[in-house]
Amino acid sequence: MGIGPWRYGFAENQVRMAVRFQLDCMAIIAIYCHLCYVLRKTSKEHSMANTLNLSLTDELRAFVDANSGNGTLYATPSEYVRDLLRQQKVRQEAQAAREAILDGYQDAIAGRTHEFKGDLDSLLKKVR
Repeated sequence: MGIGPWRYGFAENQVRMAVRFQLDCMAIIAIYCHLCYVLRKTSKEHSMANTLNLSLTDELRAFVDANSGNGTLYATPSEYVRDLLRQQKVRQEAQAAREAILDGYQDAIAGRTHEFKGDLDSLLKKVR
């Protein structure tokens, strides 16, 4: 029979499926934790008082004006530009999370893992 899970009668494909499932669960938990962090962080960022003056070309100013004001989702050009910046920030954070998850998959595939000896429920409560 050999060593490892096979000595207990598990087929190799069963073990691979179990490992994939475990990695998927770990990815879901990582995404959930990241989203909780982002939501908590962005809720604190809405209390801003800083200003930033931008110089725009006529073409960019016309674009901003066309997407703000009457008949648009944004009452002012400032609201529109702030929303664009928030969207870009979320995209960058999501990309960083995806890269971290892929790095984690590569570590797991290469055997660079550590046994988790903590309590997942208490860890998730800290994030909330």
